[in-house]
Amino acid sequence: MAFEKRSTLEGVAVLTKQLKALEQLEQGQVLKRGVKAGINVALKYARQNIPVGTVDHKTYTGRAVSAGFARSQLRTGASINKTKDIADGILTTTKEGYYALNFVELGTRYQRAQPWIRKSLLQARDEAELALANTILLGIDKAVESA
Repeated sequence: MAFEKRSTLEGVAVLTKQLKALEQLEQGQVLKRGVKAGINVALKYARQNIPVGTVDHKTYTGRAVSAGFARSQLRTGASINKTKDIADGILTTTKEGYYALNFVELGTRYQRAQPWIRKSLLQARDEAELALANTILLGIDKAVESA
């Protein structure tokens, strides 16, 4: 699958300008909430796409878990930089579920790769961008109303 050229989300420049004007009210939290809303959409697709084994197994800590354990270990996070103008979203796993990212996604010499992360992110793209934009607009509206 070839990488497609990423286009900019229409209206982001205008929204960013409005966010900068409201920065003192929100201190960047609107942007962070928007990114979190977007990455949570990707989480929904990731939980649908992650391969689920059929055999119960043990984690590296020795804890016995059932097939599908990795699905419950998926997590999201969002962070914002010090200047409050760039936010990052992350889709990851807990420490015990790391194998879902490393071994299942990439494969090993004993196990073929079963890519699911990229597919999830591509499926979520439009919906995630909409969630980001809607959350930012809602935050701006709330900040303006309370100002």
